[in-house]
Parts: sequence; structure tokens; C-alpha cells
Amino acid sequence: MEINNNNYFIFLNCFILFFGSLMLIKADEEIIDNKHWAFKPIRNVSVPQASKSDPIKWFILKSLQKEKIQLPSSAIRRDWIRRLYYNLIGLPPNYSKLIALESDKRSDRELASDLVDELLSSPRYGEHWARLWLDVARYSDTKGYAYASEEFNFPHAWIYRDWVIDSFNKDLSYKKFILMQLAADIMYSQGLCDRTDLAAMGYLTLGRRFVSVEPDIIDDRIDVVTRGLMGLTVSCARCHDHKFDPIPTSDYYALYGIFKSSREELIELDSPSAVALEQLNKKKQSLAQEFEKKATELESRFLSRVGEYMLASLEIEKVPPPDFAEIIEKGDLNPAQIRRWYEYLIQNERKTDSVFIPWIALSKLDIKNFSDNASDALDSLSGANQLVVSKLQEAPLNSMLDVAKVYNDLFQSIEKTNEASFHLQELADVVFGIGSPIRVPRSYIHDVEWLFDEGTKVPLKKMLADIEREIINLGEQAPHSLTLVDRSIPLNVNVFNRGDYSNQGEYVERGYLSMFSNKERTKFTKGSGRLELAKKIVSNENPLTARVIVNRIWRSHFGQGLVETESDFGLQSRPPEHPELLDFLASELINSDWSIKHIQRLIGTSSVSRFLSSALPENDSENRFLSVYPRRRLSVESMRDTMLAISGELNLRVGGPPKELFGEGASTRRSIYGKIDRQFLPSVLRVFDFANPELHAPRRYKTNVPQQALFLMNSKFTIDRAKALSLRVQDDCRGGDIKAKIIRFYEYVYGRHPESEELNKSILFINHSKKNESDKQIKAKDWSYGFGEFDENAGEVIGYEAMPFFDGSAWGGGPKWPDSNLGWLRLTADGGHVGNSKKHAAVRRWKSPSSSRIKITGPISKIEACGDGIRAWISSNRQGIIANWNVEFDKEQPVLIEDLEVEDGEIINFVVDCGKEDNFSCDGFVWAPEITSITDNVFWSATAHFSGKNNDSVSLSAWERFSQALLISNEVMFLD
Repeated sequence: MEINNNNYFIFLNCFILFFGSLMLIKADEEIIDNKHWAFKPIRNVSVPQASKSDPIKWFILKSLQKEKIQLPSSAIRRDWIRRLYYNLIGLPPNYSKLIALESDKRSDRELASDLVDELLSSPRYGEHWARLWLDVARYSDTKGYAYASEEFNFPHAWIYRDWVIDSFNKDLSYKKFILMQLAADIMYSQGLCDRTDLAAMGYLTLGRRFVSVEPDIIDDRIDVVTRGLMGLTVSCARCHDHKFDPIPTSDYYALYGIFKSSREELIELDSPSAVALEQLNKKKQSLAQEFEKKATELESRFLSRVGEYMLASLEIEKVPPPDFAEIIEKGDLNPAQIRRWYEYLIQNERKTDSVFIPWIALSKLDIKNFSDNASDALDSLSGANQLVVSKLQEAPLNSMLDVAKVYNDLFQSIEKTNEASFHLQELADVVFGIGSPIRVPRSYIHDVEWLFDEGTKVPLKKMLADIEREIINLGEQAPHSLTLVDRSIPLNVNVFNRGDYSNQGEYVERGYLSMFSNKERTKFTKGSGRLELAKKIVSNENPLTARVIVNRIWRSHFGQGLVETESDFGLQSRPPEHPELLDFLASELINSDWSIKHIQRLIGTSSVSRFLSSALPENDSENRFLSVYPRRRLSVESMRDTMLAISGELNLRVGGPPKELFGEGASTRRSIYGKIDRQFLPSVLRVFDFANPELHAPRRYKTNVPQQALFLMNSKFTIDRAKALSLRVQDDCRGGDIKAKIIRFYEYVYGRHPESEELNKSILFINHSKKNESDKQIKAKDWSYGFGEFDENAGEVIGYEAMPFFDGSAWGGGPKWPDSNLGWLRLTADGGHVGNSKKHAAVRRWKSPSSSRIKITGPISKIEACGDGIRAWISSNRQGIIANWNVEFDKEQPVLIEDLEVEDGEIINFVVDCGKEDNFSCDGFVWAPEITSITDNVFWSATAHFSGKNNDSVSLSAWERFSQALLISNEVMFLD
């Protein structure tokens, strides 16, 4: 028989793929049945008596010996002391403290134990570790994209941040730490926490606002709870069952119902002076009155069309899903209200609700035989409201439209009274009762804004924004927190098939993840279920919560977690290299009443934290077994705080509203008190791998990019710190002794004295820099900066005036840019921007110090794509126009004047204006002329010799350059 090789090959491949798929499915089933490592109970691992003084070392040593890796030696004292400072408080020790600790007579273990206790009791500890938690909590001081009249800043973010700092400093039980962040409102009502602890709920309410689209807000909250606290990617089950983990879509919507049953509420945390709150309270009262008025009007409209809303809810697939694009007018049938009726009617309670038993029964009839079957359906009902049944039996029923009309008439006939019959009272409860779909909840505007038409919603949101701004302006005088509170009636939801609200699936009751239940999912019945959820998360039987947090702590000490995927402990996660150590730390956390400081002591006092940092061995190239202490660059916060500490500028005031971290007027407080803008995060934070505040951040990713070096070399922040440090040293050492100054620099920056070679090279650097500095100052005097109108016919600048203000890096019209008088006019070392008319042309002048022949170079380019181009000239007060150009974006113009004769005192103007049409928009330019004296071989640079007031060179002095070189060195920027 002849065999078709091609078909045989195809058959063989298909068989292998099929068999392989079966094996994978079987493997997955076995993993779930036998329990994935992270889903197994936490083991109580016993440590030998001889190793109980340093249990962590025992675990690490076991793994190293198994892999035949030699135990590393201990680092020198100054290195591991510095590590402890940065790992626990995020700041360096000062020189005197470091020297005292280095020479201390205690053993390393005794010293480490006492030092760890000292650092854990410092308020700086809470500031450092709170920032690490804020990454988990996707902290931001702003809402992200906010539209219309909404206030851009959160009024309560810093209150949450300060609560986290205080919790770490007080060593609040991690169990309570979680409980309060999920359900402080319920705990407060039960007397289990203080009113100030309501600030903890910022964990849930500080996420992106998603332009008030509820499903996205709830998804964000599910994600930050499940990934942040349990290391489970539950949000992956929003549209379908989780691809890898045993998390069905129904689990996601069981959690969704919990947050759906919670609403936002802006709450005052304490009672400051009445004077401070007088204006705020007036605004609150005004909003409450207007809200009540508009809500009452809206309820009348909802009641007048109640039948239409009920009817529309039967075809929810045709109703627009929750969407930012909804623009509703007063006469429209509001999609949000239709959805509200749908969610009301699908609740299990409606199945036994006497008022709606007829509605549910009739809605199931086939439209073709509706009129024939309606009467029989009504006759067979039990437990139904007899008034509703009788009205339906009296009316001709050809479709649900007729049924809706009956309900519409019935509800509109109901008046609010306590003397109604039983059947009337049941109808009145639907119209006026708690949880009625006709009533508008009197709650936070953003929680109900989609119920209002556009003309009503916008003014109400403006009033709320005004209140939020008042709270922000009052700052510490009026602390508020945006909390969650339970809705009066909790709601369950259906699964949104494929994540689409319009595609409703099975009904799901509020509850916990089914993977942790023996048979059926644990259902939550107390209010929203948030407190029940929180208790499940912090239960000692939960195998994930303790493991996840100790893993985060370990990663913060050693740069890598015992589990690499810090927020994903699911089936795709790689098992830890030290599983027993992970369980030991988790057990220690639980057994110490969930004390974070206890775990810090175990790690900080272990000799593992004193391992030498060196090259990695070949058989542990990724340092998975911790064969050496890892070298790490400081975080951007520690880098900034360290520079401020070294320069003597660090302000250690605790708490309060945020301030800008960088730029003009930036704060000198610790970085945790800096403003984090979710939508416009400062570029320097992005460059240095700051956590993305848009969503939960499991870890900071490490990059090495040129922008990092450019920031350290050129930024105003770094230069200002270098100047401040130089001034600090000059104040300490007022004499002219270079060696004494260099030694003091080393004490401040490195916490040590320089080696002899370092001292000699430093002296050479200072002497050489001083020589260059004198030359720059002389040449800076030949340049000046001003504005005027360029007369093309005369070839000269008319009405030239010097620019009046210098901000340290640029000349302009005043401290604000644009200036009220001179507009966008600006000159920097390498370019600038034209003014708002031809009369405000930017003019950079060079005055020849002697008669000579010169060469001029330096291309000119327009840096913005918009606008109609710029004009540029080189002119002389003696010779008129020397050269001119019309410059458009992306068309750089070369400049080359090869041989120009100038006389002593002759002025060369470099002029740029906005063009004949006075269109000054987008007219930024780069032009840094360079002049070379052919006669005298002397060189002038617009960049190098750029100067400020009194012709002070913008370039750093010799000592300032030395200061900057030390500040940005690896010894400062890196641990070890």
C-alpha cells in the first residue's frame, strides 16, 4: 500500500497537538485539585534551636548549600549600616552618626538589633514605608482626566497618605490596616475604630474617576483589592473565566455586587473652628438645598413615566451601556434610569415581591399568544398584590405595553400616607420607600450624576467642585475623607457577558471567591458585604494575604521578592526559591498579631542583610538564592531626599497638603509629601521609574536611560542642591583652606574622609575649574539680552531695552511666563521664544572687546510644528544687516559667517521675531551662536557664557561643580 507522506505528517501533528492539549488540561486539573503552592495553607516551619537567633540565615544557608554556593562574607559596617538606613527610613545617616556606629564596640548583631529598633521608632520610618504602600494603592493627589466643571484635585488624598504614614509608625496591625481600608465606615458605626480612621478608605476611593463610568470604577476597586492584598488577578475575569487561575467570571461579579452596593460619601473627619468652616458650610447647605429641589423635580418626571422605564428595562440589550457619551435632556428617557429599573427588577427579592409577581409572570409570556394567556397567568398567581392583579384583570392586555400602562397608573395614583390599606401601602413602598427606583438617592453628586439631565447636572457639579476647592484651600483646617458607605438596599448583579453591560448573563449573589469555598461560593448578606470580604481577606486561613505582604517587604529590602510576581500568586507564578522562608515569615506575621515591624526586625537584624555585595556567581546569575547582597540604585524619592539632606535643606515637617516636588517654588519636604498628578506626572518621576498612579503598581521597574544622567547633570533641582551644599561648606570653612573644604564635602556627601588620591584629584579639579571660571566670567560680560523691533530698511534694532527679569536659567519679562507685558518673550542659553509682536523681537547681543576678524556659526531652528515660521537676522550697529533667514519647523538653517571684520566696541545683534503678520504662537527657537576671533584665537559661546544679572555666569562655580560631581556620583546614587 502506498502511503501519502504529506497526509501522514499532518495526521501525526494533529494527534500530537490533541494529545498534548489533553495532557495540559489534565495537568491544570491536577494543579487545581492538588492545590497550587500559593493556595496551600501556610505551614508553620520549625527552625532548629541553634538557629533561632537568626532564622532567616538558616533558610538562606540551606538553599545555598543545596545549590553548592558558598555563603557570602559580611559587608563592612558602613555599608550595611547605610543599607539599614535606606531600607527602613529612606535617608542616609549623617557623618557623625555613621562614624560613631562604625567604631561602636558592640557586636554586629547587637548593633544591628539596637539600630533597627532606633530606626523603626523614627517618624521617618512611616514616611518611607508609606510611600511603598502608596504604589500598591495607586495613590494620586489628582483624579486623572476630569471633564466639564469637575475639580481636578482630590480634596482628601493627602489625608489618606498621612493616615498610612501614621499607621506604619504606630505599627497598626496589618489585619486592622486592611479592615479599615475596606470597611472603616462599618467599623466606626460599630465602635471598632475612630472617626479619623475613615481616612483609610482612600484605598478604595483614590482610583481614577473614569469620567464617572461605574463599571470601570468598580473594576479598578476589585483590582486594587485582589491584586494589592491577595496577589490575584481577578480583574482578568471581567469578560470571561480567568484563562489560568480557578476564577470564574461569576466570582468577579460576586465581588462587583459588593462595590455596587456601596456608594461614595464625602465626610468631615473632625470639627475645626466654626470660623474656618463658615464659608464651607454655607456652600454645603446651598448644594444640599439645590440638590433636594432638583432631585424632587426629577422624581416627579421618573414617576410620570414609570411605565415607560419598566417597559424599556425588558430590553436591556437595546439600552446604551454606562457610557461617558450620554448627553441627556429633560424630555429624554434616561438610560441610567432604565438600567436602574433593570437592576431593581432582577433582584431575587422581586420574585417574592407581591407588587411585581404579576409583572415577572406576564413578562415571560410569548407575545404571539399574550392576550390569550395573560388572564390564565394572572389567575394562577399566588402571593401577588390583589390591587395590582384586579387592575390588570380589568384592562385589555395585548402586550407588556398594556401591563406597563396599568402599573404606571397605579404608581401615579399612590399618595404618601400612613393610613393606606395593606395593598396600597405595598405600592407606596415602591414609590416612596427605601431603595425605590423612583427616588433619587440623596448622596454624593458623582454617585448619581447620570440620573440628571445635562442642564441640571453641570450646575450641581460646579457647586460640588466649589466645595471641594474650599476644602483644598482650608487644608488642615477642614480634613475630609471620601469614603464608601453601604447603600440602603444592597444589590446583586448579573454577569456581563464579555464584559458588556448590554449582554446580561446569570444572576450572581454577593460573595467571596469560590476557590476558597469547599462546595458553593460563600455568600455575603450583611449590607454590602465589604466588612465580610475584608474579614475573609485577613482570615488566618487565607493562604495569600500574609504571603503577599511579607513578599513585598522582602522585595523592598533585597530588590526582588521571594516570589518574583509580587501581585500575581496565581498558577502562572513561578514557585519561590525559598518556599519555607516565605511561609516562615507569613507565620511570623500572623503570630505577632500581624505586626509589620516584627517582620522588619527579623529581616533587618539577620546577617543576611549584612551580606557582602559583590559579583554574582555563575550558578546564581539572577541572585535567586541570594548568594550576594544586590546592588541597587536609590528610588527617585530617596535620591531627591538624600540630595536635600546632604545640602542641609531637607524640611522634616510631618503631614499636610501636598506641594510640587520640582520646579519653581518646589517644596524641600520629603518626597512623600510631593504632589502626585495622575494625568500630568512630572517627567522626572517617569524617567526614574516612578510607579504609574493610574493603576495598582506591583513594583518599580528598573531602567537605565540617558535622560536620567541628563537630569542629574543639567536639572535646576540638582544644580540648586549643589549650590546649597557648596554654600553650606563655605559657611563651615570660612578660611581659604582647600583641603579642609574638600574633607567637609566628603563628610556631608559620603559620610567619610577622602582617600589621599581622592584628595589630590579633588584639589587639581578645584584649581583647574577656578581658572576656567575666571575666563567664563570675563566672556559673560560681552553678552547682553533684550528686545526691540528690527527695522529691515535701517538694518538695526529700534527701541532696544534690556530684559527686566532673570529666573536663574532664562531672561524674560517677569517671574511668570508668559509675562503680562512682554508675553512669551524669552532667552535661554541655547534659544528662546519671540515676543507677542514685531516690537518684541528677542535680541541677544555680543559686544566686541577688541578690533579683530571673527567667524560666526551656530544653526537656527524652529522647535514647534505649529505657527507660520520665524524671521532671524544677524546685524551690526556699524555694518547693518549681515545675514537673514526665514525659518520654518523642521527646516534647520545653517549659519556660517566665515570672515567678518569688527571694531572694538562694535555690537553684533542676533535677532528673532514673529514675522510680518504678528503671529507669535508656537515661535520657540533654538539658536546658540558661537563666535571665534580669527585674529586672537579667542572663543565665545552663547551657551557656555550665558549669564544672569550683574553678568554673573549661569555656569556653576568651581566649588559648585565639585559639589554637583559628588552629589550625582554612584556612591550616593546606589546602595553599595
